[in-house]
Order: sequence, then C-alpha cells, then structure tokens
Amino acid sequence: MPDDTPPPPVPHIGAFVLETLTFGMYGEPRHTLREYVQNSFDGIRAAQRVGFLSGRGKVTVTIRVDEIVIRDNGIVVSADQAWKTLTSIGASKKDRQRDAGFRGIGRLAGMAY
Repeated sequence: MPDDTPPPPVPHIGAFVLETLTFGMYGEPRHTLREYVQNSFDGIRAAQRVGFLSGRGKVTVTIRVDEIVIRDNGIVVSADQAWKTLTSIGASKKDRQRDAGFRGIGRLAGMAY
C-alpha cells in the first residue's frame, strides 16, 4: 500500500540569514580567527579523549600577505560526513559544558571576509 503522506515542507530561509550568521555575529576578522582556533582546540581535545592523540595538541597559525592557514593535529570531519556536517547550520554535536564551540555556526565566520 503506497504511503500518501506528503513530504515535509521545505523551510524558507530569508535573504539576510547568512549575513546575520556571519558578519552579524563575527563583525571583526579576529573573531573568525578565534572561531577557527576554537575548532582546532575542540578537535585536539576530541582526539585526546578517544586516544588518537596521546601527546600534546598543536595549533599552528601562519599569516601571509594574502592568506591565513590554521592547522592542528586533532580529529577532523571524515570525508563521508563532510557534506552533512558542513551544511548543517546550528546542529553542533559538541558538548556546551566541555567544548569551546557548541552552536554549530563558527565555521561560517570566514564567509564575511
């Protein structure tokens, strides 16, 4: 017997949502750096919790004329979860009491710049 249940409605996202979540919350470039370093910190702490990283965590920030590179030795988003993770806005799985980031929007900070 076919299911006649209609699909759920597609949410409407207004024109200023991305602006609000990016420049509206991260009004200065240094806020973007803070968000990305916090994400590195959380990745390092996650790696230590699961035993992937037994030593010290390391975050390296390289500033050049036309780019900033932030690298760490923490856990990354797996390739099979990248699309879902990076397109899920405000759906962080981080623990607000334990992690530096928890809202699920910090990765959007760089879009303002």
